[in-house]
Amino acid sequence: MRPAAITAVLVCLITTSAFAQRRPIIESIEPRSGLPNGGTTVTIRGKNLYPYVPPVTAPKPDCTPCPPRPPQVLFGGKSAGIVSYSDDTLVVKTPPNAGGLYDVQVDNAYFNPPSITTLPRAFQYGDNDLDRVLVPIVADRVLGAFGSIWSAELVGRNDNDVDIQVQQSSQSGAPPGLGAHNSTFRPKLLTQGGGAFMYIGHVDPPLIPISFNLRVRDISREESNWGTEVPVVRAEDGFVNRPIHLLHVPFEGESRVTLRIYDLDGVTGGQVPVIVRDNESERVLASIVVSLPGYGEYFDYPAFPGYVQLDVGSLIGNPSAIRRIRIQVGEQFLQKRLWAMASVTDQETQLATLITPTR
Repeated sequence: MRPAAITAVLVCLITTSAFAQRRPIIESIEPRSGLPNGGTTVTIRGKNLYPYVPPVTAPKPDCTPCPPRPPQVLFGGKSAGIVSYSDDTLVVKTPPNAGGLYDVQVDNAYFNPPSITTLPRAFQYGDNDLDRVLVPIVADRVLGAFGSIWSAELVGRNDNDVDIQVQQSSQSGAPPGLGAHNSTFRPKLLTQGGGAFMYIGHVDPPLIPISFNLRVRDISREESNWGTEVPVVRAEDGFVNRPIHLLHVPFEGESRVTLRIYDLDGVTGGQVPVIVRDNESERVLASIVVSLPGYGEYFDYPAFPGYVQLDVGSLIGNPSAIRRIRIQVGEQFLQKRLWAMASVTDQETQLATLITPTR
């Protein structure tokens, strides 16, 4: 190997070693719990917490030397307020999150790629230590267009030898849970429209997570109509600090496109941008800001998500040249835990196709 090649390999090894050695190390978090509305002062201790510019860098930073810059600390994907920081101690103020256990992340990278250390389920908001699951559609003989009648069927399955707590909550307190023991069960949920939350006892290996199947169908049609399967969404599936993209959504005159947006933190309110583009040309067809109604507070056990429903056709009309659209919900750095889906319903048959987010 030529000397120049040997030098290049050594530089690469040194650079890789510098990055690897400087990854943040979290040794303690105090306290480990706080209020859902945020604002709790938390001290994180460890090593390599201060943003670091290694002596050998690839790619080369834009500044030499670089000015001080605080690390990024995330609680459940949301940015904490930095009070003070050093190489071994961070003091932060927690962001708001609905009750539950969340990952804590520390990123000390001065530039991309990020250097992130994650402590899973390291901080508890309120007294809720259960896993929250969104059932997006709860319907019992709901009247739809053209005389259709819609119902949703939710079936759970517990394949473990032990009972696992499953319950729906309310702001006035959590009702008794449903015991599920190697069985199929059908939770009955109450809703104010737009879905409801379930709470499940946390399952660690080697236990098998409870599985759910949710189907929505027009029961005014023939019994052979199996309906449309709708995903059941866990809190960790929410989009925080990044937009949701619904791609290749059919947009034709004989179909109705409905956009449903959910706030997985509950009815906390706030504004969410929505952009609709032509899927082929990426030309913007509509751009609006949607207001989610809410209480402005975060709860230990929110019973229902924040929810808004939009008729996409009314936003952009029905240009004959457009066959497919793409929908963006939210934007980068938006501090809300969102999820969204689009349903495309055939006006004649009332059969629906769902478009869910891509990661």
